[in-house]
Amino acid sequence: MHLIGQDELADYTYEKTQIDSKDDSIYTDSTSYAFTQAQEAQSNAEQYAYDNYNPIKNTVEMNQDVWNRASVFNSDGTLNVDWLSGQLTDDQIASAGTWNGQVRILMKMAFTLVL
Repeated sequence: MHLIGQDELADYTYEKTQIDSKDDSIYTDSTSYAFTQAQEAQSNAEQYAYDNYNPIKNTVEMNQDVWNRASVFNSDGTLNVDWLSGQLTDDQIASAGTWNGQVRILMKMAFTLVL
């Protein structure tokens, strides 16, 4: 065991003002470091968002028409009639009837070919 004398103890002892000064210095350094780290984290997050914004935006814009068409249907696959508006002309109705008739003929032909 090593005992130290008063003079040696004085070499390792600090005045209160010196201790307070060191405490203030450590507080200032740690606050500054924390602030710098927070700024860097914010900057990194902003850069990540910016880098990933354009590809996402482009995907949305390129597929907007598909999503718009899909919104005409309910989740169960039925037509959302709230989207329907306007009137059909007689020509459009006649054309639809003709097309439906053609589909029936085509279906008969396909069924006949299969048999």
